[in-house]
Amino acid sequence: MRVAIEYDDFGPVNSNFGILENFKEHYPNFKVTLFTVPWDVRFGRSFQESAPITLEKFKPFVEAVNSCDWIEIALHGLSHAPLEFAELSYDAAIKRLVIGMKMFENVGIKNFAKIFKAPQWEISAEAEKAATDMGFVVLHDNYYNWNLASDRPNGDATEPFIMHGHVQDVCENGMAETQHRVLKLPVDTEFLFLSDIFETKKGVYDYYQ
Repeated sequence: MRVAIEYDDFGPVNSNFGILENFKEHYPNFKVTLFTVPWDVRFGRSFQESAPITLEKFKPFVEAVNSCDWIEIALHGLSHAPLEFAELSYDAAIKRLVIGMKMFENVGIKNFAKIFKAPQWEISAEAEKAATDMGFVVLHDNYYNWNLASDRPNGDATEPFIMHGHVQDVCENGMAETQHRVLKLPVDTEFLFLSDIFETKKGVYDYYQ
């Protein structure tokens, strides 16, 4: 079985890192793509407190991520504010994408893939053009064929299976509440990054093509 597992909303205060390490211990060849929010406004000590990845206190988190060559980081908006990319102009989208990449680059995130998923899947036509012009592969809802809320892939799905979930328990596909489904995969499963499936640049922070 060939599988790419990906989760939304990863970040220094919303990581479930222990569960990821359990997956890696169970499957030596485990890989995962984590859609990461560089400047999250939702998971600080209060709902309104932002959690930029560039804070000094998050340096151990970045070091832990970089020590794991089985983790791939992709961009999931800048702040994950409600409908963040839904009505953006081309220039405004460029600014947010550049800031997000610069934040990853400034803290030294290594295994970065130029794949973009807008929060809540909502992205304006101009924002999508901005992202593609910058070299991102832009994903829309239903690109995956196995929602982790389900025990099985879509009825007509073929390999490689793309298993989609969230870091936190939400939408019935959170990492903790669905970890049993991941652990039921065959021991000899071949794990892939999303960048192995979608042709995209890896490990680069070039801002324009």
